[in-house]
Amino acid sequence: MGGAREEELPELFGFPQEKIYPIQANFELTPRCNFKCKMCYVRLDNDSIGCYGRELSTAEWIQLGEAAANAGTLRLTITGGEPLIRKDFSQIYKEFTEMGFLITLQTNLALLDGKVMELIAKRPPMLIKSTLYGASEEMYERVCGVKNGLAQVRRGIENVRQAEIPLTLVATVIKDNHSELNAIHQLAAEYGYSLQHTHNVLDSRRNENGDAASKQRVTYESLRPEEKADVQIKLHVPQKSPLEICGNYRYGGYWILWDGQMSLCAHMKMRKRYNPLEEQESENGIEICFYRMREDLRKEYPDRCCANCKYGEYCTACPAVLYTRYLSPGTDQCRTMQKLQWSELCQRRETNNF
Repeated sequence: MGGAREEELPELFGFPQEKIYPIQANFELTPRCNFKCKMCYVRLDNDSIGCYGRELSTAEWIQLGEAAANAGTLRLTITGGEPLIRKDFSQIYKEFTEMGFLITLQTNLALLDGKVMELIAKRPPMLIKSTLYGASEEMYERVCGVKNGLAQVRRGIENVRQAEIPLTLVATVIKDNHSELNAIHQLAAEYGYSLQHTHNVLDSRRNENGDAASKQRVTYESLRPEEKADVQIKLHVPQKSPLEICGNYRYGGYWILWDGQMSLCAHMKMRKRYNPLEEQESENGIEICFYRMREDLRKEYPDRCCANCKYGEYCTACPAVLYTRYLSPGTDQCRTMQKLQWSELCQRRETNNF
């Protein structure tokens, strides 16, 4: 495992593993995108990038890929922004495929055509994942700010289907496209795919969008009855730390953001900087930053302001939200907990009547 040191897990996690390794990574190749989705947490225009950092070069991404492979990373998600917008995407992708990763490619599908599609068909990822933002051209223009967006996405879906590459479709539901939710499911079914949807959109801490997402968020009251029922069954196993509901923390995941900084997830703007490329004298900067970040998070979370909440061990609030927003009583999550009568649900779960 490239000299990775052990990380002894505290007893409260109760995992069968004695070690956690950096086994799954997300590489965010760019904050640029051909879409302009109004709730996006990362997208930046070319003129804005310099205000936030520097986009990594081809060689730097390849160096990070080699470091990740040496650290024992097995699963690699390539994402953005829109990763295919990079002129060197094909070169980076080809290098990653030769490093032995199990690759997931996240793309809006609009650019998945021509030579890049030929490359991906020859070197298929384990999975392609994409978001559907609507079922009409009008909705794509309203949500994504592009004309003929749906036609481009349909072409991408058809190209992936013909290449017989597994495709997962999801939908991010906001106020604007909530009315087309059923039609979006039908669109996916038209091509033979099921679709998962989420109403969980988080405000950006990484670009100019700020609180745009919360303004677009669909409220609990406006959900359809079947959607409310879906929310009610999302109970987690009792926990003593918000980190326990985070898959990346539980199973050795990490993100390398577009400027080279490591984070636990894309929504976290870490208070400390973890930059694997700056660990020049270390055997592996990925490992050094990975374990340092986890240790710092484990020390910080016991002091989160929700630590003593009576619903805390059942709370579904995202750790990234807790980390970036300092949730306190009266937030959307807390009000939803009360509406769903969590105390009753918790009692039912404890008596195995759930």
